[in-house]
Amino acid sequence: MIQELGTERLTEVFNNAQLIPIDANNNTQVGIIKDIFTDTELELIADVFNNGNWTEMPAQAHLGRKQILDFYPVMRLINFIKEILPKINTLMGSDFTDVRPSLWQDAEGYKLTMHKDDFGGSEYTGAVQIYLPSSCQQSAGTRFYADNNTGPDDTVLDVPFIPNTGYICTECDNIVHSSGLPVEKGLYRRSLYLILTK
Repeated sequence: MIQELGTERLTEVFNNAQLIPIDANNNTQVGIIKDIFTDTELELIADVFNNGNWTEMPAQAHLGRKQILDFYPVMRLINFIKEILPKINTLMGSDFTDVRPSLWQDAEGYKLTMHKDDFGGSEYTGAVQIYLPSSCQQSAGTRFYADNNTGPDDTVLDVPFIPNTGYICTECDNIVHSSGLPVEKGLYRRSLYLILTK
């Protein structure tokens, strides 16, 4: 039986969200969200990981990342996406019109270096990454850097990998970011990733 991912916590999640400035003028911000899913919903998502169809991510397969794009026949996110999109836009002052979800699993050693997202003219500019129960260490989260960065010393925000928390970045093409420390040996890192498009 296909189950719909719940939305009952979203209003409270966004009422309690934090906005963290990334640049000196507070023009660029990252949203931090917590306690997004119930334990039952996390179990449902875990079922997708255990029973879904994995595909490699061509641009990151060499780093040890794989993804699930089709959650059928376990889970649907129709209502979740319908509810979360306007809340993202209200919180961040954005105007996204669509969300494309995927589930990611990163293997030991996974590390994405400092970059700005570039999808070759696509209308993708924003993302939400929600960390899910995994074996990896907290230091394998996500880092955001000052505009004129010279390296890790210019870290403005370090988002630790804590399950059922995440971040919203509406300017991934303008903000330099990276993953945290590499996923340690024998561990894995799971997340729900929402691509935001206009």
